[in-house]
Amino acid sequence: VNLSFMRSMRILKVAKVLRVVKVLKFFTALRLMMNSVIGSLISMLWSFVMLAMIFLIFGLVFVQGCSAYLSEHGDWLLTQQPANHEMLLESFGSVQVAMMSLFKTATGADWSDYFDLLVLIGNMYGVAFISFIGFYQIAVINILTGLF
Repeated sequence: VNLSFMRSMRILKVAKVLRVVKVLKFFTALRLMMNSVIGSLISMLWSFVMLAMIFLIFGLVFVQGCSAYLSEHGDWLLTQQPANHEMLLESFGSVQVAMMSLFKTATGADWSDYFDLLVLIGNMYGVAFISFIGFYQIAVINILTGLF
């Protein structure tokens, strides 16, 4: 009877036990990461609320300016520059659409087209848009990055 075969089976059982210990260490780290993510959900929720408020405030300003401009110069713009008239309505025609346009610019879309549209309705709106981009990129992103 050859018992060396049985000794090799014991070594394999010890190797399985060591693998389980390594997996448990991995799950401890995973559990720690999951607890951290769950603990930061409240902060993340309030961060989303803050971002929505920023988009809402600037969106209201731009929609108000767009509607005032279109009420005064809408007929001229429609006959002379119909593409700009349509782009104004598509980008800043309502508060929800304006918030989506601001979200696009904040997350990497080309904001020069939106800037050109807002300068068309007034230089003050162009400055407000540049202020939004600067405020969002410098202040808000740095604060949120520091928070998480």
